[in-house]
Amino acid sequence: MLRSPTPANSVIGPQRALSVSNQTLRETVRVGSAGERLRLVLDNRFGDTPVTIDSVSIGRLAVGSTLSKDSLRQVLFGGKRQAVLAPGRQLVSDAVNERVQAGEQLGVSLYVAGSAKVQTWHPDSRVMQFISGQGDRTDAAAMNDADNVSGIAWLTRIDVATTTPAKAVVALGDSITNGYRSSAMTGWTDILQDRLDVAKCSRPVLNAGIDGNQVAASRGTFGLGHAMDQRVGHDVLDVPGVRYVFLLGGINDIGLSTIDARARHQPTPSAAALADPVIAAQKKIIAMAHAKGLLVFGGTVLPFEQTTRTYTAQGEAAREKINAWIRRSAGFDGVVDFDAFMRDPAHPERLKAAFNSGDDLHPSDAGYRAMAEHIPLKLFGCP
Repeated sequence: MLRSPTPANSVIGPQRALSVSNQTLRETVRVGSAGERLRLVLDNRFGDTPVTIDSVSIGRLAVGSTLSKDSLRQVLFGGKRQAVLAPGRQLVSDAVNERVQAGEQLGVSLYVAGSAKVQTWHPDSRVMQFISGQGDRTDAAAMNDADNVSGIAWLTRIDVATTTPAKAVVALGDSITNGYRSSAMTGWTDILQDRLDVAKCSRPVLNAGIDGNQVAASRGTFGLGHAMDQRVGHDVLDVPGVRYVFLLGGINDIGLSTIDARARHQPTPSAAALADPVIAAQKKIIAMAHAKGLLVFGGTVLPFEQTTRTYTAQGEAAREKINAWIRRSAGFDGVVDFDAFMRDPAHPERLKAAFNSGDDLHPSDAGYRAMAEHIPLKLFGCP
């Protein structure tokens, strides 16, 4: 989750926050674990005013914005229908007694009778989200007047009570972890979850990727959200049941810093100036995770030659320096060398054509699948 709207800077222009007034948001989420009880975690940590949500429900997704009528359940907070999200805080719902299976898609409906501006959300959810016309739709399976919205407001997590202790995988990263430019449910974290489910190895995969996110933001925050070394505590280490961390990032520290320097008519930063803060921040994240008894896996940074405005010789040298450190001396508990199999053998500074979504930076659906299929399940204690 991140602050909305993100403040404008040299890379990102001004944005507008989503407003809700006598409307229902229906937010769709895939659960990674089976269980018989669940709780919703709502988040207003970036808000500066209270948010009153007058009714909340949950149900199984059928098609589009429609839920299975028989599965609709009211969600209570301290025994009340109304949830009041204090500024800067999270709120956990009462338990909902409902059996769910790993891989199921659920729809959470949030009705705001008054007016509220969404200041805490996750943009680019990669799965369709919806907002109704006027009125409370939390008791309705169908939402025929729904429009699409691009992100998830206030809902940060669904916690499932499992019969055995959870061993969750949290993927900390940027747009490549978030699945930018992928089709729905085809990002590498989605395919990894599918592989774990087929292997009958219960490991929920939680996607903590944010488009435009940086690892260190040492030269300034030019993308979205707090840098990974700042948000790792809340977004990863404090997640109930986390056992494994998968860290992939650095390309935005390189590319966005380059864009910023050009916008300010400054020289392109050197390779060391771009790479060293990323390495230091990843070391910090590894140490923090190890201190919590977690296993940490790292991925090498993908090629990005030919990208608009971001590629430079200094940036490529920085990427190679980061990757050499990841492969040889980072101290990860395991490394997946995405760069090695995603690059074009004839042009190793570029993505393979079949793995290129078209922007020379983000993988295609085939590229995301290749990333997931190259991650050994044995890293997570699976056969």
